[in-house]
Amino acid sequence: MIIDSTALATEMGVESLFENSRGRIKPRRTRKHFDYEHNDEPVIDPKQQFKIHFYYFTLDVAINSVNDRFEQLKKHNNNFSFLYNMKKLKNLTHEELLKHCKDLQILLTDGDLTDINGIEMAHELKSVSAMVDDNLTPYELLTFVINAGDFAPNLSIVLRILLTLPVSVATGERSFSKLKLTKTYLCSTMKNERLCGLVMISIEHEIGQELTEKKLVDDFAKLKARKHL
Repeated sequence: MIIDSTALATEMGVESLFENSRGRIKPRRTRKHFDYEHNDEPVIDPKQQFKIHFYYFTLDVAINSVNDRFEQLKKHNNNFSFLYNMKKLKNLTHEELLKHCKDLQILLTDGDLTDINGIEMAHELKSVSAMVDDNLTPYELLTFVINAGDFAPNLSIVLRILLTLPVSVATGERSFSKLKLTKTYLCSTMKNERLCGLVMISIEHEIGQELTEKKLVDDFAKLKARKHL
């Protein structure tokens, strides 16, 4: 970042120096508490201040956002990963396969209601895995089960849930409000009626681009024209 900024400043003919954003040369003295063993050393160098208060802060936010973004994908992988690899599924022991199916049953249970039976699903997977190729995807496996007469109802339900489950992390996306984009600090005195009109134009910008001044004037004139008897 510093190298790119220095190159840009040189290109624009600007001096590439860090300025003290706090506006004081001498650091403010901090009160020392009785239980502190050593005084905190103040950060005087503007470059070091930028590194601590901006670079490290931005890096920490980015790392936490990435971790949050893939947390749901990790949970999804832990629950459904054995259905993605038929070759690996065929090599599972009956106990391992039964454990995966029972875990899915617990996941898909709400109170007294459950979508599948884990024990029956384990037997269905054992039968189906012997009839299909190793490179089948979950969609191809579901198609095979349906075309074969849907003889594995528990497996069919799980595959339908798997293929329709939204695994994108919506919480990781930053939401942008049209209201916040329209009413900035430059437009803080805007009245509610005008604000609502501008927000509506911003939301329906495709329709707004098709409107012409002449058409709007004609429509307004027709609404305000007096009726002649």
